[in-house]
Amino acid sequence: MALTDYTSYAEIRAAVGVARLEITDAVIGLPLYERLLQFDLKDISPTIEAAYLALGEEGSLSDPQLTFYSAMQVYAAYDVAYRLTFVLEMSAPEKIQDSKTALTRKVDYDVVRANVAAGLSQAKTRLIDSYNEIEPTVEELGATFTPMSGVSIATDPVTDS
Repeated sequence: MALTDYTSYAEIRAAVGVARLEITDAVIGLPLYERLLQFDLKDISPTIEAAYLALGEEGSLSDPQLTFYSAMQVYAAYDVAYRLTFVLEMSAPEKIQDSKTALTRKVDYDVVRANVAAGLSQAKTRLIDSYNEIEPTVEELGATFTPMSGVSIATDPVTDS
């Protein structure tokens, strides 16, 4: 699995709200983020990653499959974006300037992190719901045990004595 099988670097940056100069492809492409995404997907379901990779082309998907496909891409973007919010303060420049223009940002990184976390939570709910629609989980019916014990009866039911 490669991170780009799930989402693009541009979508990850869009979820955080930063430009390419602020978080580069080299940072997003670090194997750490791919591995963390895999761990998070396995926490949702051990089979969710395989189900996504088995879908194939977008044009050949049913509506529930397409919803799951899209939900996975949104979830992956927000999952990685959330991880990047912890390094954003150290890596994103406060001022970007060339010979003609300049951009200065005053960012409350806690607000950015909270907004991305909210998006991640919503994306996770949507992903789980759409996955359950294409791969319904079968709830196992547990056997119900009724405790019984042997008790002798006080009278003989045949002779009534």
